[in-house]
Amino acid sequence: MAEPTYTVKDAKATVDISIPPGWKTDIILSFNQKYKQVIAETWGPSPVVENYHRNDKVGETGRSKGFAQKTTQNLNLEFSYTAGMEPSTKLNVLTERQGLDTITYTILSRDKEGSPASTPSSSDMYAKVILVNTNLPPTKTDRKTDIKPHAGEETPQLGNIQAEIVPGLNKAFEYFVFFQIDNLKGFRDTMKSQVIPKISTARAVFDMLKKGFPGSGLSKDSWEYVGCSVGFSSRGLSKLGLTDYLYDEAFHRGQRRDAKDLGDNGKDVGGVFEPDWDAKFLLDIDGVFQITAHNNTKGREFVSQLRSDFAYSMGIKQVLFLSTKFRPMPFTRQEHFGFRDGISKPEFKGYTFDDELPIRFPGSPVVDPGLILMGRKGDIEKDRRPAWAVDGSFFVFRKLKQKVPEFHSFLRENGAKIFPNLTADAAADKLGARIFGRWKSGTPVVLSPEKDDVSISNDDKRINNFQYPSDQSTCPFAAHTQKSYPRNNLPGSNDHLFRRASIPYGGELEADETSETKNDRGLIFLCYQSSIERGFKYTQQRFNNPDFPSANLKSESPGYDAVIGTVPNRYMTGANPEKQSDKLSVALPFIEARGGEYFFLPSISTLNQIASGS
Repeated sequence: MAEPTYTVKDAKATVDISIPPGWKTDIILSFNQKYKQVIAETWGPSPVVENYHRNDKVGETGRSKGFAQKTTQNLNLEFSYTAGMEPSTKLNVLTERQGLDTITYTILSRDKEGSPASTPSSSDMYAKVILVNTNLPPTKTDRKTDIKPHAGEETPQLGNIQAEIVPGLNKAFEYFVFFQIDNLKGFRDTMKSQVIPKISTARAVFDMLKKGFPGSGLSKDSWEYVGCSVGFSSRGLSKLGLTDYLYDEAFHRGQRRDAKDLGDNGKDVGGVFEPDWDAKFLLDIDGVFQITAHNNTKGREFVSQLRSDFAYSMGIKQVLFLSTKFRPMPFTRQEHFGFRDGISKPEFKGYTFDDELPIRFPGSPVVDPGLILMGRKGDIEKDRRPAWAVDGSFFVFRKLKQKVPEFHSFLRENGAKIFPNLTADAAADKLGARIFGRWKSGTPVVLSPEKDDVSISNDDKRINNFQYPSDQSTCPFAAHTQKSYPRNNLPGSNDHLFRRASIPYGGELEADETSETKNDRGLIFLCYQSSIERGFKYTQQRFNNPDFPSANLKSESPGYDAVIGTVPNRYMTGANPEKQSDKLSVALPFIEARGGEYFFLPSISTLNQIASGS
């Protein structure tokens, strides 16, 4: 039976796709740059139908459909950019099959000179052409994927959502049990009888927040509540029989195969990139249990009981266990570099705040729930998610080692050069603030450019309520906070947000760690979103993109994120407010990825479905 074929014409930046009779087409288009971009869609042979898709903002997306026809159809996609509509210079086509009846062509465009893009998030724009063969008899649907948890209800049900997604579980301690499913029946039985009843729901935690749930950071032995959530890798879902495509290439590929795109250290072995990770993260992982607590004893008792329950049923084999906690006073709210973390997060009414529980930090973006929860308003793939994915979320886990002495040495050395009139400590602090976008207390540099102001950082109504200027006078474009979330400097940046819930790991600096890291410490980076490609991965690309957020705001190129960026010999501009175009050289990375994985946190109804095997 005939299948679609394609031809690339680089000179004209076009792709011609020949579509045999009986194949229907779904086209998703995405524009990743701020300047004008156009994808022209032309159908033939007769009558000729033309559609033009252009961007009004970064992250703009388009959609088009082609119905199955009785004759062969020709689809031409032409990629061009800027006011003169120059053709893009490089095209790359990725081909993927899902079953016998679906072929996906992802056409990646590079507008200007450079090597072809290898992933959608690294392209300047792309078109995803999904072709489905309607000539084949419909595939029998697995009963496990045919259940609609709450059909017809647009508003997410808080009792059906794992609380780690929203509103989030406050904690002083967090424990991670990474596992392989060893005995499917034993796993299902233990989940049903012992684990699912203990999973924290958004409803329960939202109500507790209104009654005084302690914040994250300090331990509190009198608060004995223990939170629990569970997520599965793509491999784990397959073991459970949930094999539907979730329309997120990164998730199905897995983080290990994504490591090169993320900028992780590693090497090619036999044509396959092998990341330089901790050995256990290179093993196959099916899932992870997250346990949170304010009382360390209660948290560890919960973990011990969890292991005992699964040991009895032989349901899982533990791959790795990690125990983490926040730093001691007075650094509890700070990550190991010394800067306050976890301030700005997207919010949505009814799930993270309401009239009784206001937003803690005004200025945080209020977004549609589908940015985080699958199948809800704002989820770009809402209409194509399988029913069992509704109210679930992708979870990114990253173990990031921080080179703290090296970072502090960099600040002292370069701070003295840029701010010679300040003391060594004050100069280092000011440079660090401009690199991060906030002072160590959390005060934004745009609100207090010259020195830290704890009256701002201690005021929840002011600490996150600001906009960025259109120059680098008070905050560099490459500052970590602006690279992560450019706010007013990049309309549409809300479309790529995710909810973070990170926690430090490792001990404090030892006396002999004055210039070189000798002990493992860093950040367990955790975030939740309905699309890894448009959320975490898209943002990760910003850190290593020297022209982001935009070289068009002023003549200076922003450069790289000096904190998270992993490109060797990178630079940033704007570090010196008096000489904003000067480039500050950053020779070595201060962050080193040591492992990670992508997971999917299902809804409670889907967990029940998994446990019953129905």
